[in-house]
Amino acid sequence: MLSALVLSASLLSTNQGCSPESETLGAGHIHGIHLVADESQELLLDINNGIYDYCRVMSLQTGELEFDEVSCTANVREMEAIPEYDVQVDVVSSSELLLVIDGANTTLDLNDAFVDADAFAYFYSPSMRSVFVFTAAENSSSQIDLVIVAFNVNGTDPLYAVQSDIENTGSIEDILDGELMRSFDELDLFMVEAGERGECEDTSWLRYSFVSGLYDLLASDDTEAQSNETQMAFVSIGSGYIGVDSRLSRAWGFDTHTVRYFEADGRDLSLFRTEQFELGHAELSSYWVLMWLLIALAVCCCCVCAGCYVKRRRGRSSGRSGDENQFGMSTHEMTAV
Repeated sequence: MLSALVLSASLLSTNQGCSPESETLGAGHIHGIHLVADESQELLLDINNGIYDYCRVMSLQTGELEFDEVSCTANVREMEAIPEYDVQVDVVSSSELLLVIDGANTTLDLNDAFVDADAFAYFYSPSMRSVFVFTAAENSSSQIDLVIVAFNVNGTDPLYAVQSDIENTGSIEDILDGELMRSFDELDLFMVEAGERGECEDTSWLRYSFVSGLYDLLASDDTEAQSNETQMAFVSIGSGYIGVDSRLSRAWGFDTHTVRYFEADGRDLSLFRTEQFELGHAELSSYWVLMWLLIALAVCCCCVCAGCYVKRRRGRSSGRSGDENQFGMSTHEMTAV
């Protein structure tokens, strides 16, 4: 019976790409996630089944949802938002940058570097006091280079270095849109959003390496240390992250049927883990809706059966009364009399 109900509900859906209207009526879809205030190993899923919203608790140790529907506002801890930094980079020319950080303007001449004015993007790392500018390499349609601009403790006297042929960032078309890339580098997370979100797609995120004392390294006379210790690396960590749980150094993301997280174990590039939980229609559906639907079907069946029985009894009674008069005698009996 349950499988038949799910199948019947799926037939009510309309195929309209990935728009919200295409979600299956009667089946659960994740519309939001919340942290549980007193338990870091549980997550509250905000679910909609096309009829109403409800919340259920998911165990992060087993990936299973609890049966009961709970309040979406009680015992909830807000995620830490991914910040929007007041940073802007303008390419004055292929060898000159204008940087604006918190309203302070800085012009930087790039004597031996190149930045493509039409194909660049950048992100800001407050912990390293640095701006990282991705750019299409000169005379190349596929290579992406990185210009690292570091500031001293006073936010002045910028120094820069160039790193060629950056890997794992995505293609030029994906990320080099001339805009500030969202980033988060507290709690050892060190993550940057790579590219714009396409239709039906979540934006991908990268983990980037942390370089301690970056400005001092660039200012030193040790060229070998500069070339080795200031090298940045990037690895993919998933997509669609929307907020952070500071208790566990964990970033969260979701879509209609999956929940994912990225968690850091330290500052080293390799010290992280990712996890994804996939949840089907049946797991997300409201059992109360299914229960009341079953009850409604049972009541309807009973009503139909009762109606048929009453109609049949009335038909028999009408047949007998049509052959008898007011004295209880049939037409043939009255003729004989």
